[in-house]
Amino acid sequence: MRAVLRRLAPGTPLRDALDRIRRSGTGGLVVLGNDPVVDSICDGGVALDVEFTPARLRELSKMDGAVVLSTDASRIQRANVHLVPDPTLFAVETGTRHRAAERTALHTGVPTVAVSASMTSVTVYAGGLAHVLADPVVLLARADQTVATMERQGARTDLARARLDRAEIGGYASVRDVVTLAQRLLRLERLGAELAELTEEMGEHGRQTTLQLEELLSDTPDELRGLVADHL
Repeated sequence: MRAVLRRLAPGTPLRDALDRIRRSGTGGLVVLGNDPVVDSICDGGVALDVEFTPARLRELSKMDGAVVLSTDASRIQRANVHLVPDPTLFAVETGTRHRAAERTALHTGVPTVAVSASMTSVTVYAGGLAHVLADPVVLLARADQTVATMERQGARTDLARARLDRAEIGGYASVRDVVTLAQRLLRLERLGAELAELTEEMGEHGRQTTLQLEELLSDTPDELRGLVADHL
């Protein structure tokens, strides 16, 4: 899913195309790859094999069927296709378009995107997961909140580190002191992983956040491993 989100990050041609479809209010269904398995579940439609452009994908999505792109998304292979994945595959979605996208991704292993006409949302299905693409403004707000949380957690980690240092020098360090610092470091790592996922989804808007992440995490993973090795 993370690899697919990088392909659909704000600023990429694919994201531009999906945003155009979303804003138009027509909805759409896009298969992000083409192989023999995808061909086997495609019924009808129009064979095109034309160059991909955001405007062209948006126009082709006005038709009821799905649009199938090449694996590298450089070509539009087919349009107005009726997808017929295995109906016995379990699907959480209830809408026709979203259920077809979910089952297509499960059947073929190829990421599939459904754009809702009524809710103007874009949902990506890949690797058995579903992810709703968020607006860049929302992603920036989430990233800022996570950065602020990491800064507070970093301050608490500094206090725990100082307490352990004093206890070691004084010869009265306890398991509690070590575990407290380990907990702080693990929380920083988990927040960092969450922020890393956000920056990937943010695309070109996440460059500054990536720099902040590197500064906030610093050598946290190495420190955590060293802490365990020292006190095990």
